[in-house]
Amino acid sequence: MVEIRSSDLRFTQEEATNFLLQRMGLPLSEEEVATLQHRTEGWIAGLHLAALSLRKQQDLPGWVADFAGSHRYLLDYVQQDILVRLPVPLQHFLLQTSIVTRMNAAVCQAVTAGPSQKDQKIYFSGGTDNPYNYDGIGYDGRPSEPSPVTFAWSLRTSKWEVITENTPDPTMDHRGLLVTPAGLVIIGGMEKGQQVTSRVTVIPKEAKAQ
Repeated sequence: MVEIRSSDLRFTQEEATNFLLQRMGLPLSEEEVATLQHRTEGWIAGLHLAALSLRKQQDLPGWVADFAGSHRYLLDYVQQDILVRLPVPLQHFLLQTSIVTRMNAAVCQAVTAGPSQKDQKIYFSGGTDNPYNYDGIGYDGRPSEPSPVTFAWSLRTSKWEVITENTPDPTMDHRGLLVTPAGLVIIGGMEKGQQVTSRVTVIPKEAKAQ
């Protein structure tokens, strides 16, 4: 029996160099390759998306430097070059199922059953401005903190609505976010300080006055 660990699947510095320079044809320096390899943790999916976005940039060193502290360009690429080309029903499906950590047919059916005609909103809460790995530590090495903002995407107006900027006891990495007549039910998650909680929080789902 052969045991394959996650470290065996990640690209080494040498493998990342071969992929980015030879396979993707990018004129990157050794330092720039090291930055991308570190920021993506060597995962080929991240390296590939970064390389595709880099092909459209004029200032490669500047893009890599920005990527070292932000995923903005990568997110722009995913949105502008991938998501917008998908059929609208598939875009809605991806948006609705993006809130779950694991997917199967039953979960997808429950999530995409659709909001009521009266509501027509998809709700989001928590998250963080500092992307993190499984342990809640950001890719920049700093502990991530949950955002206190809860907001909604209106399928009717295609606009974001802020529900509250002061979610009580905010968490990230939720186990569930349910819409009920009583309000939004937030189940579990990770608190400030990377502490996991099983607390259930209920907040009103009406948008605050703008």
